[in-house]
Amino acid sequence: FPSHDSIRKEIFYTNPQLTTQAQVDAAALTLTRANRATFSFSAALIQTPQFVRGVNYNVGDILTVEFNGTQYTTRLDVIDVSITGAGVVERAELRLV
Repeated sequence: FPSHDSIRKEIFYTNPQLTTQAQVDAAALTLTRANRATFSFSAALIQTPQFVRGVNYNVGDILTVEFNGTQYTTRLDVIDVSITGAGVVERAELRLV
């Protein structure tokens, strides 16, 4: 953490169709967002009476997660639920926002 996806990237873009500064700025913003580095990790979800999926949180929600003493603001992108004879295990894929 951070992962290999955090390597700096530079893009050079040419489009003669863009004739105004506003068009160039909009294209640059679109390219920046599309190529932004993403930091993600997975974690076990442990439900408690005060923290219940579907009631207190769900996919797409913004969560504060603590890892090694540091707090991160993340978006809950994926919840993987496994049901076995031993019980239910939930894992989350979280992405820094």
